[in-house]
Amino acid sequence: MARNTARRMVVGAHTCALLSVCTVPVPALAYTEYDLWVGSDRVTSVNQKDVRGDGTIRFDPTTSTLHFNGVNLKDRYDRTDETLNNSFVIYSKLKDTSINVQGTNQLILEPKSSAELAAGIMHEGDGTLSFVGDGSLSISTENPELTNVGRHGISSYGKTIFTGPEVSIQPGLDQAGWGLGVNTLNGMETAQGVVNIHTTRSGFGIGASNGPVIFTGGVVNIKAEFNESDLFATAVGVNAAEITLGRAVVTVEADAKAFSNDVKNEGTGTLLVNTEPSEDGAMPWDQLVPLGGGNAEWKFVKFTPHQPLTTVPHETKNPPSPAEERRENSGILVFMLLGGIACVLAIFALLLRGGRRTH
Repeated sequence: MARNTARRMVVGAHTCALLSVCTVPVPALAYTEYDLWVGSDRVTSVNQKDVRGDGTIRFDPTTSTLHFNGVNLKDRYDRTDETLNNSFVIYSKLKDTSINVQGTNQLILEPKSSAELAAGIMHEGDGTLSFVGDGSLSISTENPELTNVGRHGISSYGKTIFTGPEVSIQPGLDQAGWGLGVNTLNGMETAQGVVNIHTTRSGFGIGASNGPVIFTGGVVNIKAEFNESDLFATAVGVNAAEITLGRAVVTVEADAKAFSNDVKNEGTGTLLVNTEPSEDGAMPWDQLVPLGGGNAEWKFVKFTPHQPLTTVPHETKNPPSPAEERRENSGILVFMLLGGIACVLAIFALLLRGGRRTH
């Protein structure tokens, strides 16, 4: 009797050991809200893999990257408090925000009627807002009844960098108010890709108050128009304290002035200028009159470098699709299930062996 009891105790101990090995712990996932909105949806740890529920937008918190693929979004986040009354399609307070653009994408903003500032993308972080990938993205605003609203295509408290995709910006096209294609506090750089900006109401194509605008590479097309009845009856292509032409193909035409300040030309190439905002009648720059600044009279400037840097440096890999993730997760579940079955069979065999020994 004592021997049988001892055997049962050994079998029980083995069973407990197997159960402890076979049990797969499932840690509790912490719920996280990110300082990031896509339209009216705040990005969280729950929806980050499919923010809008249609498979077109996802967020990777490890790299602070929004992934776009086939986005067609007409929605807004209204930021309203005692001092602000604004509307945005994408709103980020993260220090750095990257947007990986794949496929064809569109953001359309229809600001609320009381909005004072409207932007397709608003980045309130003091780091970098970067655009990567090899797709295309268009940004525009609607609601023509608003007369005093500031319309920005892209606005950033930090620095804005374009390194691949084609980004087309039309803030307030043919609408009242005033517009800025890219308003970036700490400067802007085009490294690769294509940037198209068209403003038809008074404002700037690119505005950078605290940092330089550097056209390192890519293709940049800016057209800035104004209406004399607008709030600010002016239109400048690039308004920045420091402007540098590198190896990008740059075309600027503006009703008031192509460049607000003098331009550094660090690349070798062809420069065409015109006192009218048109390529028709443009002539080679004679270097006597500055390209920008107080004495500049050029409303059209086109720079074509001898060795343009216009190829996309790399293809940014898109994250796995929801279907691929489901297949991967299914494989993990099958593996766990087979492991569980093996553990149960091992326990059953051990119990059966122990039962035989008791007889």
